[in-house]
Amino acid sequence: MQPLEHAPDLTGATGWRNVDRPVDLRHDLAGQVIVLVFFAPECIHSRQALATAALLDARFATRPLSVVGVCSPPPGLAADADALLAETGARMPVALDAERQIWSAYGAQAWPALAVIDGTGRVRYFGSGEPNLDALVDALKTLLAEVEYGGLGYSVPPVPRSATAPSAGPLAWPDGLAVDPARGLAFVADTAQHRLVAIDLVGMAPAQVLGIGGAGASDGEAEQAAFAAPRGLAFDAASGRLLIADSANHTLRALGRDGRVETLVGAGARGRDVVGGGRGVGQTLAWPWATACGDDGVVWIAMAGTHQVWAMAADGEARARVGTGLAGCVDGPAAQARLCAPRGLALGAGALFVADAGNHAIRRFDLATGIVTTLVGRGPHEPGDVDGAFAAARLRTPSALWWDGAALLVADTGNGKVKRLDLAKGEITTLPTGVALTQPSAFAAYADQLLVLDRARPGVAELDLVSGAGRWLDFAVPVAAANEPTVRLRAHADCTVKLRLTLPRGASVHPEVGIRVTLANVDAHALAFEMLHDAVVEGERAVVRGVTTGAIGSGRVSARVSCFVRHGVGLAAHPHEETRVACFTLDAEAPTMANWD
Repeated sequence: MQPLEHAPDLTGATGWRNVDRPVDLRHDLAGQVIVLVFFAPECIHSRQALATAALLDARFATRPLSVVGVCSPPPGLAADADALLAETGARMPVALDAERQIWSAYGAQAWPALAVIDGTGRVRYFGSGEPNLDALVDALKTLLAEVEYGGLGYSVPPVPRSATAPSAGPLAWPDGLAVDPARGLAFVADTAQHRLVAIDLVGMAPAQVLGIGGAGASDGEAEQAAFAAPRGLAFDAASGRLLIADSANHTLRALGRDGRVETLVGAGARGRDVVGGGRGVGQTLAWPWATACGDDGVVWIAMAGTHQVWAMAADGEARARVGTGLAGCVDGPAAQARLCAPRGLALGAGALFVADAGNHAIRRFDLATGIVTTLVGRGPHEPGDVDGAFAAARLRTPSALWWDGAALLVADTGNGKVKRLDLAKGEITTLPTGVALTQPSAFAAYADQLLVLDRARPGVAELDLVSGAGRWLDFAVPVAAANEPTVRLRAHADCTVKLRLTLPRGASVHPEVGIRVTLANVDAHALAFEMLHDAVVEGERAVVRGVTTGAIGSGRVSARVSCFVRHGVGLAAHPHEETRVACFTLDAEAPTMANWD
């Protein structure tokens, strides 16, 4: 219960994201309710906390509430928030707390952590773990009422925010890779842009873009399907399907030979189940990160959100196989073992290998005995970069694995290296790559070549496993031509535009979070007009009303729809955006209402 003038401020920030200038709690946010969300870039629970924060930011957009993120990484890791912000769509100001000064000032001890400061500057709540959305919303309503009816600065102007910076290159934080040798294609999970890209292995050029490029969960034809932060990919040779860990949708999807995407398992919202036993949309998942497929038809899923590995049987039943559901680094029988945010899987030598990122470790699950053992690593507090005997070796946030038939290759993401685990000798060595890697995140092999994705670079590295030579393959991903219908409205009139929404299958606009439509000119010479940005929903359309002020003529106009969608009646939701372009035509005889399909 500290007064704000004596409470920790954000002066320890080493940088900012999403704002034009640093945020001062005492001046910029004086008289407002403030929610501080402390998160770590590599923490799976931080993703859920940021998704909740984004929901709060949108839900209370017109109220005196400011949500501020604080990126406070564990020792030895950089305050690299860009990938997480791009993936979650979080728009709130974010302070980079590289040395954890703000973190320490608030007494935080785990990730994520959340502080709520009322309108008078008192810290009314501080706690760790994923926030309970229902309880948090109820508490914020009470605190906001105190501000609004107590005269504590309701009219304080909002913090000036900056536009989200476009990704530097055609791929944005890619985090999944798989090869279909029969078709000569490599598939890349373009995670932050919510799509997949197929690459022709002969010409090493993009052959197809799969997904609409905006977060969603719709099945159907590949070009019209929608994903949300897709990650681990695996090719199932028996069925010819590409398996997709669609992480932010909490689903396992598949791309069939017929070019259609279907959801295999997952309800579309984060689950808490640590046992399983369900099928299809009746079984919830929690941040599926990677997948692997065995010859027996069993599909393995790295379930980062519950710190487990699940398996989906040939009949579609999904069930936990490794891990109790509690984070830790414990070996033994699979049902008693503990993992921490597993990210990568590989099958080989009678075992399932797990890149246990939160433990900086490589774990081995013996498929015959059901016993889990640790090959390399000692838990979350002992990262490093040490080669040699397994017992002394150290890794930092390993994120992907590849079994080459004799040894295990590891994407040592935090160290920017590829490591080779020789199981016969019990030794780990650094693989010469011939190219500089920063954050290797995924592997796939064909012939004698190893393809490597790097989250910090838009291209793909091709490594020759025989010679050790390497090269970067940079390319431009084509953008699908926009469908530009003509929208006719009367000039200088009160007009209404009804814009059709393309929501994910089974989803609806969250009723307690506003929907906004931003209209903007695409052409420099396009129309001048004024339309209200706060929209309402009528059936399958967003309705925008306003006054056209432009002279008679035509011009291309874009509409960006921003809302939150949910599945069923629960509060679980994720941001949804879609952008469309039309040719607007104003004339004296046009109607005052138009449907934009």
